[in-house]
Order: sequence, then C-alpha cells, then structure tokens
Amino acid sequence: MGHPPQNHTDAPDAEFHRIPVRTWHARHRNAFVARADFGPLYEDYYLHWLQHDLRLDSRDDQLLKDALAALALVLSSKTPDQQLAWTFNFQRPLVSLFVAGDNTPGRVAGRVWVEGLRKADNGLLVSEARRATGSVTRSTVHVAAEANCLRAVETLHSQSEQRPARFFHHGPEDILHIAAQPGCDTAWLASLNDDKIRQIWDEEELAPLETRYYHFGCGCTSDMVVSRVALLGAADFDHIFGEQRDTVNVHCPRCGAVFAITRESVEAARQA
Repeated sequence: MGHPPQNHTDAPDAEFHRIPVRTWHARHRNAFVARADFGPLYEDYYLHWLQHDLRLDSRDDQLLKDALAALALVLSSKTPDQQLAWTFNFQRPLVSLFVAGDNTPGRVAGRVWVEGLRKADNGLLVSEARRATGSVTRSTVHVAAEANCLRAVETLHSQSEQRPARFFHHGPEDILHIAAQPGCDTAWLASLNDDKIRQIWDEEELAPLETRYYHFGCGCTSDMVVSRVALLGAADFDHIFGEQRDTVNVHCPRCGAVFAITRESVEAARQA
C-alpha cells in the first residue's frame, strides 16, 4: 500500500474545501430540507485516497460518496455537539462501509471493506449517536440486501426517528435530503420523485434555517494510532510486529489513512 510519511495529520483547515450545507423548513408541509453540492468535498476525498495509495472500484467509490453525503445532510439537522457513526453491511454485493462525522469541526470521513465479511439474508445498518454530554444512542436496523446507502439511511430514519425521510440526486454531486417533522404531509413526501423535487423551489414556501460547513477529514494522527495499538494484547502485538520488524504500516480504522509506527513508540505508550 505504499510508504507514506510517518506523521500524517489532517491538513490545516484552510486547505480543506468546506462545503455549505443549506437547510430550510417547508412551511406548509412541515418538512426539513437540506441540500449541498458535494463536489469539492469529493475532491478532498480523492486526494486522501491518492495520498495513502488506496484504491476503490467505481461501485464502492459511489457507495462511499453517497454515505458521506447522507451523513453530512443528516448531521445538518442535529445539535451542534452531535457526532454520528454508521456501519453498513450489504449482501449484494458483499461489502461493508463505515462513515463517521462530527458537527463541532464539521467533518466527515469513511472507508470500505470487501474482505473477511459474513454472508447473511439481509443488509444491516448500525448507527451510533454521541453528544458532548457523553450520552450515546445506538440503533441497529435491517435494510435491503442490495447495496444502496441512501435507501438504507431512509430505512434507519423511518425506524429510529419514527418519521419518513427521502434522499434525491438533484445532480451527480448535488444531493437533497427531506425529512418529516411533526405534522408532516407524509403523502406529499412519499409522492416526491426526481421530477417533482426540482419543482419544490418554485411550488413550496421554503423558509431558510441555517448554513453549516463540512469537509472530508478524520482527525486521526500517528499518536492516536499508536495509543490504540498499545491497548492490544501481547499476541496481537507480536502478530503485528513479528520478531524482525521494528516499523509497520497501520491503517486508521475510520478513514484508511496509513501510518508508519515503530515498536519503540508503542512500547513507550504502554509504559506511559
């Protein structure tokens, strides 16, 4: 997977493309609307994968982009201290994705797995929501076996929030999210399609709410990876380093970034 610099960190904030996610309230429909052009965020996503010599085929690339977009759009409806992490497991094809985001710095990141996965009858989506207060809410829902992150998040929203939600591609990278609020005209929400969604800007009274900004980034550092490896048992430590290696490459579990860490740094972390 190549040999990146030993100390990788997120680039300074000024170097990120911070995309605006704009939100509205559809007054006569009682629905929350969020929309963003994710093209610039996808550019940083691709730069990340190139930097770490990572590869995805076109199918998994689109799945991850949809998952990142859905995460940012849903985060835009949550409190400023909200953190979300989603794990998708699909069966057709057999693939797993993990995406995580945090409203406080306004960032999202994720990665894909295609090896060592278990077969099952249905797909699965596990959601973990965390607040600054320390409270954690965990939801697990069965989703369709076919890989579709946007439809899977719709299922999660309907079951965990007890209200329907929809996603639409307004353009290739321009994605819109509509979620029911109390008293929503759910028949109208269910009737929306790709043609009708382009008409709501003229036909519905949309009151602006706020604009939030998000970028692709994980926040991982070599010190964080070292601290995690330091928690492993002796057998796992020996498996990673073996008898001869003093330096190994370790992937961040959240974004796939590669860090070259030394046996010495891990042993020092264990003794700290």
